[in-house]
Amino acid sequence: MREEIVNWVKICVNSLVRDFQENEDAQLLVKVFITQYELNTIKSVKSNKSIKYNNQLNYAQQKIKNKIIKQQKQSISFFPNPKQIDVLFWPFQKMHLDAQIDIYRSLTANGELKVGIFSNNKPIADKIIQEKLEDSISMNFSKPNWVDYKSLYFYKDLMLRVEKLPTLEINHITIYFKEILIKSLNVWYWLYVQTVDVFEKIHKKFNPKSIFVGNSITLVGNIIGHLAVKKNIKVFCMMHGRMNDYATYCKFDYFYLFGEKDKKNLIKNGIDTSKLIVSGSPKIDIFLKTEKFKLNNNNRTILVALSGSGHSITEQHHIKILEALYKVALKLINIEFKFKLHKKDKFDYYKKLNSLSNVSIFGYENKSVSSNIYDWILEADMLITGASTTALDAMLMKCPVITIDLLGHLKNVEFIKQNVSLHSTNVNELLYNINVILENEKTLKNHLITIERFIKGYYTQPKEGSSSLIEKHIKSLF
Repeated sequence: MREEIVNWVKICVNSLVRDFQENEDAQLLVKVFITQYELNTIKSVKSNKSIKYNNQLNYAQQKIKNKIIKQQKQSISFFPNPKQIDVLFWPFQKMHLDAQIDIYRSLTANGELKVGIFSNNKPIADKIIQEKLEDSISMNFSKPNWVDYKSLYFYKDLMLRVEKLPTLEINHITIYFKEILIKSLNVWYWLYVQTVDVFEKIHKKFNPKSIFVGNSITLVGNIIGHLAVKKNIKVFCMMHGRMNDYATYCKFDYFYLFGEKDKKNLIKNGIDTSKLIVSGSPKIDIFLKTEKFKLNNNNRTILVALSGSGHSITEQHHIKILEALYKVALKLINIEFKFKLHKKDKFDYYKKLNSLSNVSIFGYENKSVSSNIYDWILEADMLITGASTTALDAMLMKCPVITIDLLGHLKNVEFIKQNVSLHSTNVNELLYNINVILENEKTLKNHLITIERFIKGYYTQPKEGSSSLIEKHIKSLF
């Protein structure tokens, strides 16, 4: 399903970009929301609503619910106040800060370059203060004011052109791109306006030579990348997950990648090879120095990390998987099951599982536990997942991986297709695979050899460390 959605989104965006080839403002707006288009299309498919979007009605409903687009009028300050910043780090999510923080600290300590760090996401801005990072730029997050995207000078023209785009026929329903576009603007246009405004203020006050964005594919990083390149500011970005289908719609000078496989895929998609740097992942440098995987014979723990319904798994399939895991946990009462929920997953699905004494459920927003998946993997005897990239993280840490797919939705996932994971298509196979890891030393050894061979294509961790490699590359450009 995801491939079909991605192709449709690209067709629609490409068409609009061509229509507005003389209008850079319209092109920017259309391009930077590209990941939101996919997510909102998935939501429309899940809601199973085959109706044409009513723009006026939805706009009124959003306003009543106080969900209409909003803008924060902010002021910025910097301590200390340099004339110019060489490298400005701009994380927007915690995973961005986790990947950037060691590189930032090292560049700060080195002193050769003037660096700064900033976020227009309040929880991350608070985290930067909490971490006591030097040379941080702070923003005053004031109360929001209403902002109307319908006042855009090209809005009417955009709506006329959107009406002519092809529809998506999927799961017996019809999806209109106008529906997807307006949903994206209703929810996130305030952030678009805020980011553009803050970028201009940052540029005017600090004139950064380069910006290290959190993720150039998602909304904020994509906006910054386009605006920065237009002003001849270098843009660095770090890979997160493996959703790089939209890299050609982003602007960056250097993209730091986990492994050679990712580089080859992006080259196939038309990205200039000189922009692609295989660096490994900074987040896992410290974990690779810890003791390698070893079964804990006293307290057996199974980590379950599913992605929830959405890109690859339907809601019905997700519920069936959780029912299967309930049956397994009920039988293996002496084994602890820890469920780490994805941000798009819902605790409501896990109420039945949570009734078991050997099951613990940890929501995405749970601040009492680590948000770094590698901390969880190190404490687990095995991982159970679907198509999540957590499987690749576990393989890198030499942790056994069991995958589960009851309806054949994941058969084209590479580590399943190549028989790298211990794959389960029903409850009995799932129980068998768990017991193999716990009790069959020979099969476990062979499994670990298989995943070690496979993962080399995905992660290329340099001996000097990923953070060190990226730091040296940045310094070499100045």
